[in-house]
Amino acid sequence: MNELDIRKSSSGLNILACDFDGTLFSGPTEDYPIPGKPIYRIHEYVKNKKEKGWIIILYTCRENNDL
Repeated sequence: MNELDIRKSSSGLNILACDFDGTLFSGPTEDYPIPGKPIYRIHEYVKNKKEKGWIIILYTCRENNDL
């Protein structure tokens, strides 16, 4: 699943929700829980939005040390 969900909240805040596997990193891989390779263009996009004051939500099924 490759997903970025971009919304403006009712209070006017910019929010970006981003999936981990398949969006920030390729995968999931056969070596799960080891993440796949980073997808740098998405990392830069998310980082840029964060620097501009956006709220970033990471959504994933990973938990604990797998994240």
